Amino acid sequence: GGFGFGGGGRRRDPNAPQRGEDTEMRIRLSFEDALFGIQKDIRIHAAVSCPDCNGSGAEAGSKRSTCKHCGGSGVVQQRGGFFGMFQQTCPVCQGSGSVIEKPCRKCRGDGKIASDETVTVTVPAGIADGMSVRVAGKGNAGDNNGPRGDLYLRCSVAESELFEREGQELILRLSVSPVLLALGGEIPVETPNGTGTLKIKPGTQNGSVQRLR
Repeated sequence: GGFGFGGGGRRRDPNAPQRGEDTEMRIRLSFEDALFGIQKDIRIHAAVSCPDCNGSGAEAGSKRSTCKHCGGSGVVQQRGGFFGMFQQTCPVCQGSGSVIEKPCRKCRGDGKIASDETVTVTVPAGIADGMSVRVAGKGNAGDNNGPRGDLYLRCSVAESELFEREGQELILRLSVSPVLLALGGEIPVETPNGTGTLKIKPGTQNGSVQRLR
């Protein structure tokens, strides 16, 4: 409901198709899948347009008729309160101005039903914990056979046993002998792409950071 003061505002048609709500769900990713990207089949739950009534909410052969409670205006006048008179959304037709003569038996007049489906999602490489992937058109269906909203997959990324992550950089902590730090040399290091070689310069200090592209 709400207060109305009259005037020249143009009222939105409540029977026009309305875009559905966006939805969100959480998915778990391994450290490697988040690093390199992956395609995953995700089982989702959403409200979709009822196939029996095509989202209208009315049984076949039935129609919508003018709401007698509000005379088709979608609002009713109420007396009381500080302003004396105020408008309130019609409680019978929920502001649409019309009612369904015979509701659809499958969706009970709602125009939407609950549905499970599997969607293939592409998770881009480099996604971090807490980021979301948008899947267009896989949210809830809208009223009056309106288009579906979007689905947002919030990613929960597992930690790596080897690497720490700072933005797009990976950090690997190594234990190196004092002799190797003093004299320099090469050591094998594990990377997400396999084993690499790190060159250590003579006189490298303990705790220093070496970059391996």
